[in-house]
Amino acid sequence: MSYSRKPGTLDEAPDLETASPMAPVTTVGDSGPVGMKGGGGTCGGAPRLRGWPRSISWRRDFPDEREERPSDEDEDAQIHPEAILDDDVSVCRTDGRFRLGTFGVRLMIVAGDTWVVRAAKTDALLAHEQGHFDISGLDARQVMRDLAALRADTTEELQRLVSERLERSRTDSQAMSDRYDDETDHSRTADAQRRWETAIREAIEGGHALRPPA
Repeated sequence: MSYSRKPGTLDEAPDLETASPMAPVTTVGDSGPVGMKGGGGTCGGAPRLRGWPRSISWRRDFPDEREERPSDEDEDAQIHPEAILDDDVSVCRTDGRFRLGTFGVRLMIVAGDTWVVRAAKTDALLAHEQGHFDISGLDARQVMRDLAALRADTTEELQRLVSERLERSRTDSQAMSDRYDDETDHSRTADAQRRWETAIREAIEGGHALRPPA
């Protein structure tokens, strides 16, 4: 799994999803809050995270079935989740400082960069790809919380802080996803895979950041 490859078509998931058994690449597509508007209005409600948690499936989320893996790959499937900041982001002022007002984050799958080798579609491999999706979801949840907590003296400073947090998300999520692949050998090391699934489930259910297994 990689977040650095050229994105393809974004395949949006519905807002209402069934949480995965693990409770089942974040990267964020925008460099900053596109459509940021306002600056003195009433602050909106709580931010929204859509498209996660949910269980992924071969049929729905991996429409690109291949006969063999690409020559430069050592895995039989790849999923590319993207955490996207909504275009319509408002700014409000609280106690003389600027913050984001109404905004939301969506976890989507880049369909053009998500594929599976047809003969390799097993439950174990799908569980591994679910882990990648959930790592991105956990990062998206933390990004949403961090963006909501930002405060700045000017809207320009707020824009800069938002952009920096989104960029850090790309780096952090990629590093976590790479570590997951390295330690599980793309799901081939069963004990490591189970430890990661437990850590991911605990982070989702506990509402905290992912703590990789020791």
